[in-house]
Amino acid sequence: MSIQDIKTNIDTIIKDRIDDLTRFLHQREKCRNEIKQLRIVINSHLDELEEQILKKLNAVEMEINLKTDKLVADLSEKTKYADILQANITSVKKYGSDLQAYIGSKLIEADVEKEEKYLQSLTKNGSLKQNLLQCKIDDKILKLSSITTFGSISISLGSVSVSLKAERQKQAQIFTKIPTDIKRNVKDITLSCAAKIEMTGDLFKESDIRDAVVLSNGQIIFADFSQRRLIVLNIDGTFEKTVSMTSGPFAITIISDKTVAISAIRAVEIIEIDTGNIKENIKTNGECQSIDYHFTRGMIVCYVKSKGIQSIQLYDKTISTIVKARGDSKSGSIYIAVQGDNIYESRSEQHTITCYTLIGEKLWVFNNTYLLAYPLAISLDGDYKQSTLRHFAFML
Repeated sequence: MSIQDIKTNIDTIIKDRIDDLTRFLHQREKCRNEIKQLRIVINSHLDELEEQILKKLNAVEMEINLKTDKLVADLSEKTKYADILQANITSVKKYGSDLQAYIGSKLIEADVEKEEKYLQSLTKNGSLKQNLLQCKIDDKILKLSSITTFGSISISLGSVSVSLKAERQKQAQIFTKIPTDIKRNVKDITLSCAAKIEMTGDLFKESDIRDAVVLSNGQIIFADFSQRRLIVLNIDGTFEKTVSMTSGPFAITIISDKTVAISAIRAVEIIEIDTGNIKENIKTNGECQSIDYHFTRGMIVCYVKSKGIQSIQLYDKTISTIVKARGDSKSGSIYIAVQGDNIYESRSEQHTITCYTLIGEKLWVFNNTYLLAYPLAISLDGDYKQSTLRHFAFML
């Protein structure tokens, strides 16, 4: 293994470990969401069970109240009738003859006997028994307090995802001069038409296309600012669907094969392509314009008009300012692209392309209106070295 191989392998391992950490953080966020979602489901179910048993408790209370009120009302009437009987007995004894008193007393005795039987019936039919309320909690609910853990967390080791370079070279090569990288010349680049899409007809009528991305399956997604939607076309240019947005998307970037992120008004939204659902809505303190996703670091880099270039960590939604907004940022279009350790920014009104590090250090500025005027969107190739710029008309 040569020295160059060792350096290459070290770089490969570092990148692989960073990628692994990013994947791990995404898995952590997924586990956290699953735990919280399960807690919500459990709480909702317990709330529903609580509501059901409280309704039964209230129903039992109402039933007892009605029975007691009826019995008390009946006994009150019986009390009034007993008072009448008592008054009749007193009148007969005071004003009636012996015969009238005898006959009257017999009639009153019959009424008294009738009322006595009524009171005895209350004892026999259970009306006078105590109402003892009992509440028995289901054993399954009681066992919840015996649960000592919500689940388990563990780490399992998967397969090795990095392949080390181990080319055998002659020992003498170690001491020879390491050849410099072969630079690609822009003059050697040959352009060819990969696809042509006619943006005519009712689909693109009154549309204001601000950005576009190409998925790994060949589908193209256009950000339609004026119509507040995403337009999805198949690899052959045929229409697939549209996805409605809450606000006009200014720019779009790929998060995965299933999700994209758009820069909306004062927010970054992560959209599920298949369902069209908004998976995340991350508020920004200003108008969010251009946007790009750093796959290795798992973060979104965006340009916020009043703040500057900012990063958003997806695993905890932390927002940090990388490059503060300048005074000349109030007019003109500003686009950014990120790759490797660099951020590339284009400013149309200033005719500039600026390269920053991920910590905001300015590396260089390109400003040549003869070669490049009013630059807009930026597209980077895969070798981290060259960048090509496209004017908005070219993107259309």
